Amino acid sequence: MAWLQRAPERVRRRRMGKFRVTFYDADDWPVDYGMASVALARHHFPLGVNVKTRPLSAMSAEDYLWYLRTIGRHFWSGAIEQQLMWPSYEPSPGDVATGQKAVDDVLAWSNSQHWGPFSATLLDGGHTHKDHWSNQLACNDLKQRLHERIARDLSHFRGKIQLYQVWDGALHWRDWINRCGENLFFDAFRWAQQADPSAVLCSSESSVLTTLTLTNAESYHNLVYRLKDQGVPIRAVCVSAVFEGPVDASTVKHRLDVLHELHLPVYITDFSIHDLDPSKHAYELEKFLRIAFSHEAVAGITLGDLWDRSATPSPRTGQRMSGLYAASKQAKPAAQRLDKLWKDEWHTSVQKKLNSDGSLTFDGYYGQYSYHLTSDDGKVCAGSVDLLPRSDDGSAPRGEWGQRGAEAEAQTFVIKCDWEGHLHVPVWTTPAALALAFVSCLGWCWRQKAALKNKGRPAHMQPTRVPTRSPREVTRV
Repeated sequence: MAWLQRAPERVRRRRMGKFRVTFYDADDWPVDYGMASVALARHHFPLGVNVKTRPLSAMSAEDYLWYLRTIGRHFWSGAIEQQLMWPSYEPSPGDVATGQKAVDDVLAWSNSQHWGPFSATLLDGGHTHKDHWSNQLACNDLKQRLHERIARDLSHFRGKIQLYQVWDGALHWRDWINRCGENLFFDAFRWAQQADPSAVLCSSESSVLTTLTLTNAESYHNLVYRLKDQGVPIRAVCVSAVFEGPVDASTVKHRLDVLHELHLPVYITDFSIHDLDPSKHAYELEKFLRIAFSHEAVAGITLGDLWDRSATPSPRTGQRMSGLYAASKQAKPAAQRLDKLWKDEWHTSVQKKLNSDGSLTFDGYYGQYSYHLTSDDGKVCAGSVDLLPRSDDGSAPRGEWGQRGAEAEAQTFVIKCDWEGHLHVPVWTTPAALALAFVSCLGWCWRQKAALKNKGRPAHMQPTRVPTRSPREVTRV
């Protein structure tokens, strides 16, 4: 409980930074006038949800439209649920047109929402859909078809999907591994990297964060360690977080600590809580989000379910109680808790006058910000800017953080406004300018006084001015 209570301190060090945003006009002068506002539009940290494609959703057109609109209000990242799994994507050899279009449609929609990274799961080692044609292949044919499948599909979605759970459940679902050898498992990652070198590849496991014993977490740690040792291009750890009841904070924290020893980012997938009444469900959801968001190992969270009507049933009871919305489309308390955290507590909004150097300094969450600057004469400068962590943030081993986050020195970001600036007078000239104006005023007053005093005197008493030669009139003797 003490560790959980210190979550705000960890969030400040891990998810926030100190920023200095400086505005310049078209002449490269600091804009030291006007009122500026900066507000977080989207977190750098991905909060997502599993997104069903239209063919696999079993929803009407009206319901599916509501489903997408509702997802767009709460999240800025997502995962393809099921559609890229081999049985759903290619139900018969070469039949990929329907699955490919379904995934492309979801990705096009996410681009229209300006979402961040998307993820997808590729394989589960033949565990589900035993009747799929891939399970009928001999090992050599399976290896060849699997290679072709990964090369074809990852090449098509290259740059569109950023994270792949290449193999789900390799610890417990070992049908192909036991039949054809572990090299098939290793090669799947190598083929995926060849098809899309920029993608982040991970293996995924369930029942790691929820069990009371360390067995699963240690086994998963050892599996990923062996993958790295074998030169397999694994760049992240993915963990399915499905809870059948309350979340034990101590257990989750210690399991994440074990995985953190691998020095790879940890992505939480399929996060859902079953078998609780709505108010208790909301409380436990908030607890888990505070644990995960404040833990330095976690790089992203994806919820498993949005809507109870389409949610994945509980493995133990079959109940559908894990969504943010009830089957009637009414928002549950969990939806309100989610928004309160991300749109209120974990949010940054600043409005103030600019400093003399045209800067605005503040502590804020990493992410994409919208800015709006209004000059004294009504000109407007508006747009967006990415305020992200330094490249070295998070690269230091655990316990060697030093000054990080909002405690570190401010990062400077420059914004150019396309308008002509005011007349700029350097600040250092102000005392001299005031003194010169004062002396000039005294001289003018003295001359006026002298003129009034001499007015009315006889001509022979008027002061005379001795003529002087100009420099050009001076002659040398």
